[in-house]
Amino acid sequence: MKKRWKRLLSSRAGGWIAAALILLLVAANVGLAWLTTTRAFYPDMTPEGLYSVSDEMYRVCESIGTPVTITFCDEPDRLLGAVETRYVYILAQHLAARFDNIRVETADATRNPTALYRFRTTAASSIAPTDVIISCEGRYRIMAARSFFTVSSEDGQTRYWSFDGEYKLANALLSVSAVDTPLVCFSVGHGETFFVSPDDADNAALRAESDEGMRAFYQLLSDEGLTVGYIDPETEPIPDECVLLIICDPAEDFEAPDPRRLADGCALDRIHTYLSQRTGALMVFKSPDLTLPNLEELVSQWGIEYARGVVAEDTGSSLSDPQALIAVYNTEQTELSHSVYADVSDIAGPPRTVTPHSGTVAMSWKSHEAAVSSTTNVTAYSSPFFYTSERAMLRNVDDGTLASASPARYATAQLATRVRMDGSTGLQTYSYVFASASVEWVRGEWLEQTALGNRDVLFALVRYISRTDRFAPLSLGGSSLASSRMGGRVLDYGDLSATAWTYRAEDGSKTVYRGLTASARTAWTVALITAGPAICLAAGGAVQARRRRR
Repeated sequence: MKKRWKRLLSSRAGGWIAAALILLLVAANVGLAWLTTTRAFYPDMTPEGLYSVSDEMYRVCESIGTPVTITFCDEPDRLLGAVETRYVYILAQHLAARFDNIRVETADATRNPTALYRFRTTAASSIAPTDVIISCEGRYRIMAARSFFTVSSEDGQTRYWSFDGEYKLANALLSVSAVDTPLVCFSVGHGETFFVSPDDADNAALRAESDEGMRAFYQLLSDEGLTVGYIDPETEPIPDECVLLIICDPAEDFEAPDPRRLADGCALDRIHTYLSQRTGALMVFKSPDLTLPNLEELVSQWGIEYARGVVAEDTGSSLSDPQALIAVYNTEQTELSHSVYADVSDIAGPPRTVTPHSGTVAMSWKSHEAAVSSTTNVTAYSSPFFYTSERAMLRNVDDGTLASASPARYATAQLATRVRMDGSTGLQTYSYVFASASVEWVRGEWLEQTALGNRDVLFALVRYISRTDRFAPLSLGGSSLASSRMGGRVLDYGDLSATAWTYRAEDGSKTVYRGLTASARTAWTVALITAGPAICLAAGGAVQARRRRR
């Protein structure tokens, strides 16, 4: 037997065997690379289990019945080596490998930005290479890769405390795949302005009141994936699926609440309940020519007061309407309104938004923030949405005479929100009220002018306040958000690799990435260094022992 093997190895067959072994080794290397890039084969060597997927995450994904796409905005090699995308990308690959209805795709936001244009919020917005987009049937969420972590930054260091990837990604997957279609309702019954589609057989009775000038507003809502409906809140309850109620240019005031009646007895009671006890949003567009005390009282509870008068100013532009004010955006980055249209207002040379025939609004609170007295878990915020320039003058509605002694800056629209926090889970829910003292700026005459920013701003506002989210169990990926676990997988040392910890020198010239935690790096280094010699030593000992027995 030994002589046969000796002859075999000394013959030409030995060369073929060596070549075959080399080819086998190359094939194994290629196969392993294929598994790691297309089949989510990533052995988890981290003590926190950051490359592993929990059974709870798989159970959440099993409840998703519609096709969902997770789009990463860079090439795979850069995603795996980037600071904040590696773990999220690998997590998505695991899910795609297990579920046929979850697909992962990549697009290069730098070299081919047009491939991602369908996800832009406005014409002025952009998508970063580190963004992650979760989409389903026209609905999508854009999340920055950093949002999957609990992060702090001090003295030039960015420290990552926990990875919340499973919980954050599950929330996005559930939100975009929700089977119910969000509904936006126009209020009717008070002389409001609205548009009814000729194809809407269910609301054919309202077609006689349809205003063609509101078609562009109607189309904008449809483009956002919202179903448009109509209700008279005086006689109908606000539907549970309604995410946005619009009161546009009412000609008559709403009925005043009667304290002798049960709650929800009139329209304003129903609207108040809708905003205070549910996650709702209200948009009010009121003409400065009318005073509607009851409706204005409802809005004032959100820190917004309508003032009497029409604003006029010398715009110095070619606009035909002298009352067509060019809105000044709120540039305070800490305020709510700025966060809505920052993609429009923060670019060089932002498009102008025109607000024709506008009145003014004012803040009824002493500051932008107010604690709601009924509970310590509810806080309200309010901020101006549009300003005039400092050259504006206020004129009386009746005769057009000046009502202000000197030019000043006025607010013409305001946005307010109430934030409710669940004391046990830490989850926050939001309600919004937007009040505009101009109706004309949302009509087709101005929305359809592509050179203006009216459509972009209105689109961003509708998207911001009408968005609905679903939430995964808080146990996903960690313990309660209110606990020391911070809702994710807490990093043992806070110095994980490219996606966990980055040190930046004060001058920004140097970045150091660490591949594993200190403990894991030491353990694997020792294991790899000692594995080869240990195997050789064991094999040598076994051979020596066998020879001695002979």
